[in-house]
Amino acid sequence: MIQISSFLIGVGLISCTASERAVQKDIVVEAKMNLVSQGRVTYQTNCIACHNMNPAKDGSLGPAIKNSSLELITARVLKAEYPPKYNPKRNSKLMQPMPQLENKLHALYEFLNSPN
Repeated sequence: MIQISSFLIGVGLISCTASERAVQKDIVVEAKMNLVSQGRVTYQTNCIACHNMNPAKDGSLGPAIKNSSLELITARVLKAEYPPKYNPKRNSKLMQPMPQLENKLHALYEFLNSPN
């Protein structure tokens, strides 16, 4: 009888754990979608004057920046520099630092690296 009870408790814990994992996954997906949405607003507010409305396309002054690394975004936005050993798509000095966006860099990264 003890073996059967232990088995049922174990099965209950496994299903509970799977259920908890599903809830956690939903929370993570929702948080990521929220970051993407925030990043989209940041991009549209600060970047489209030079970059294309579609970050996968070149803009009037700035290149396409879809799928940019966090390292590149951080260097360009905060210091208007390139990361070490990075080969720029355009070698211009037009971009100005925007340190006011420091707390929005991760959201911008998530937007630029989202499938949409």
